[in-house]
Amino acid sequence: MKREAKLLLDKACDALILSIELFNRPHDRGRVSGTLIQLDHGFEMLMKAAILHCGGRIREKRAKETIGFDACVRRSLSDSRIKYLAEEQALVLQTINGSRSNSQGMSI
Repeated sequence: MKREAKLLLDKACDALILSIELFNRPHDRGRVSGTLIQLDHGFEMLMKAAILHCGGRIREKRAKETIGFDACVRRSLSDSRIKYLAEEQALVLQTINGSRSNSQGMSI
């Protein structure tokens, strides 16, 4: 596995474990938004790691930052070279991302 993909996979695991811990916390304050934020971040890092592992790119030419959540879903669903998501899986990921945005009071 490529070094950058491994680093992103480690970050994904950390965020997903944190989302589980937040979901299982003994009180409700911040549970929903905290869980969704970490879950969303974890899946974004996981998608980026998978894209890199499959030989894809997560940076546009001359861009300083990597692609965002929506671009990860699109590439993982439609790029024939790296496609690893089914439409139903992409829909679940987009639902999580939308729920995270709504829990933060943002519109998509």
